Amino acid sequence: NDTIVIHQGPVYASRNRMERFRKPQETDKSSRIFVSWFWLEGNHYRTLIDYYIDFSDKKQVILRETSASLGLSTLSVLLVGIMFIITYRNLAEERRLSNLKTDFINNMTHELKTPLSTITVAGRTLEMPQIRSNDEKILETAKMIGKQSVHLNQLINMILEISMWERTQFQLDKKKVDIEEFLKDIVDSFKSGNGNGASISQKYNFEGKKIDLDVVYFTTLVNNLLSNAVKYNDKDKPEIDIEGFTADNNVCIRISDNGIGINRNDQKHVFDKFYRASTGNIHKYKGLGLGLYYVKKIAEAHGGDVSLSSKPGRGSTFTVTLPVS
Repeated sequence: NDTIVIHQGPVYASRNRMERFRKPQETDKSSRIFVSWFWLEGNHYRTLIDYYIDFSDKKQVILRETSASLGLSTLSVLLVGIMFIITYRNLAEERRLSNLKTDFINNMTHELKTPLSTITVAGRTLEMPQIRSNDEKILETAKMIGKQSVHLNQLINMILEISMWERTQFQLDKKKVDIEEFLKDIVDSFKSGNGNGASISQKYNFEGKKIDLDVVYFTTLVNNLLSNAVKYNDKDKPEIDIEGFTADNNVCIRISDNGIGINRNDQKHVFDKFYRASTGNIHKYKGLGLGLYYVKKIAEAHGGDVSLSSKPGRGSTFTVTLPVS
């Protein structure tokens, strides 16, 4: 009677029942599960069959079967994280824009009230009998009204120009300009008007180049930079250095000052509309947050750009780069 035993692996048989069975190559017992066994008997033989489930590669099987679900779960978590970050950034940006809008309204209200109040007081002054009989006082009051009316008109025009800059519905009236002579004329006009005793040094090396400029808009650009150099300066005598040179077929105009400077966090937003660098007192430096916004837009409209380098307490340097056509 031969006996056949079937385990995990090949079948082993012995022709002599008294001969010890050769055992099959066994796997790790911890990686298999015994299910059942039974005998099969026939003519002159008996067969013992054992059933096992092999779990030697259970980790690979589980990973293979769950890889799709695991990948989708990971992707879902990443997408949710990305959406959360985007939503948070948008919320922070909306909050920042809302604060800028509130500051702009407050500043504009303050700026508009000043000339309106002055005009109102001047008008009531002219109604006084002692003033009407004094030609000198009448002339002085009339000049005051005229000055404040011009200032009020400038503020209104500035507000109206905001939508124009947004829609870019403006046309540059360019013409060939000797940039060195042009800058000298702007600086001379600034000294006689809004210079406030500022010391302005000029150094130009344009190599006689002429560029296409819109005289009106580019004058606004330079005046805004010079005005900021004087406005945001706590020195008794503001110092402004203007340097002009050429580089890589571009004309560069560098305006430096010894003012209060701009911290790193504010430098990223100074060219944004309505943005004003925080100074701790919103009325210490009057403004609407549009000066540098216009500077950036005008430079870009001419095909150029403007950059900033500044350190708090050490002044600021603005560099305007324009292409030479």
